[in-house]
Amino acid sequence: MPGLITQAVKPKGHPLRSSSSFRALKIKMLKIKLMRIGKRGQAYFRVVVQEQRSKNKGKYLEDLGSWNPHQNLFNVKEERVKHWLSNGAKPTDTVHNFLVDKGLIEGPKVKKVRPKKKEGIEKPAEAAPVAQVAA
Repeated sequence: MPGLITQAVKPKGHPLRSSSSFRALKIKMLKIKLMRIGKRGQAYFRVVVQEQRSKNKGKYLEDLGSWNPHQNLFNVKEERVKHWLSNGAKPTDTVHNFLVDKGLIEGPKVKKVRPKKKEGIEKPAEAAPVAQVAA
């Protein structure tokens, strides 16, 4: 499959299967993501290639560029982005939209879906006041 990066890994456990001739393949799905850096209130983002399920501030394979939302500057290494896209890395929705603006990807922008707040939910009924009995 051209969209997957594979890595040979030795299986753990059984001593008969630990020979160098027997190797399992570990499949990695790669994403081009925004990684937030910078101080509180001064966000700045790196454009990086990471495993899909890795932590956002964790290890990354390559730094492809940056995005400064305060000045609206988006800089990427175009050749490296094309290289990773050809090797099967998929951009997140936001990065995809930036790459469409930059002209590196053709096609429409992806509409980001955010769940709407439910407006019809009411608070639970409060207990009715207890009628006082005249004694």
